[in-house]
Amino acid sequence: MQAKVSASIKLFLEPALKLQAEALGQVIETGIGLKMPHVEAKAEAIVSQGGGACEKG
Repeated sequence: MQAKVSASIKLFLEPALKLQAEALGQVIETGIGLKMPHVEAKAEAIVSQGGGACEKG
C-alpha cells in the first residue's frame, strides 16, 4: 500500500487605487490595479508500508 499527498499555495498582492471627482453634476472616475509577483510553495510526501517508496521498479 502506498499513499501520496500533494499541496501547493500561491500568494500575491493586488494593490488598487480609485479616484473619483464630482463637479457641476459631472462625475469623473479613474483607477489603477496592479498584480504584483506571486510567491509559490509546493510540497509532496510519499509513504509506503513496505518502505522503498522512492525506488523505481
